[in-house]
Amino acid sequence: MVSNYDNEEKNILRSAATTLHEAIKKAVSLSLDIDYNEINGGWRTRLEENGEVHIEMFFYDNLTSGAGYSSLIGKDGILDDVLSKTREILTECTCSRSCRNCLDNFYNQRNHDIFDRTLAIQLLEYALDGKYPDDYSQEEQKAYLVPLKKLIKESKGVSVKDDIAFEVIPSLRKRRRNEKGKLYLNPYNLSDWLPNTFREYLGKINE
Repeated sequence: MVSNYDNEEKNILRSAATTLHEAIKKAVSLSLDIDYNEINGGWRTRLEENGEVHIEMFFYDNLTSGAGYSSLIGKDGILDDVLSKTREILTECTCSRSCRNCLDNFYNQRNHDIFDRTLAIQLLEYALDGKYPDDYSQEEQKAYLVPLKKLIKESKGVSVKDDIAFEVIPSLRKRRRNEKGKLYLNPYNLSDWLPNTFREYLGKINE
């Protein structure tokens, strides 16, 4: 899984953790039947000596004289309900990353650009079950690669090399960067960060 290896991995981890935290916060408000703004919190990374990165999430009552809602989250039955509602929030919407029907609201608008339901549900499943994101099918990989191959085709003096293989992997999976003749890419490499990916391809064909 991604960690704090470089800016790419940091951005993916930030998006996944921020989205998951927001979904849990909304789930808590629904489970305890309280106002969204009655509870707040955050998350942070903790680096182990062996290089592993752990994510810690925390919640607290928004008012100093709060009703102790945050202390109820870990109670028997409540946490299970919160996690169940979190999963529903992240999976039942049909938007691409986030929208007003699932996560976006006036109070979290500063994070709208980094919310990503897919990353969040993958992180949740990894945290709860140790489950890694599923591989993409060949058809899915082909669809993801369309923008890059179009850019290569339209670039003067550059072509798709038969001796360079592409593999599209889920964004939370760590990319191998040094395998000769093969380029591992994720959906962010092929959308938001396409220019950087094109430069990475140029470097690969010149190895």
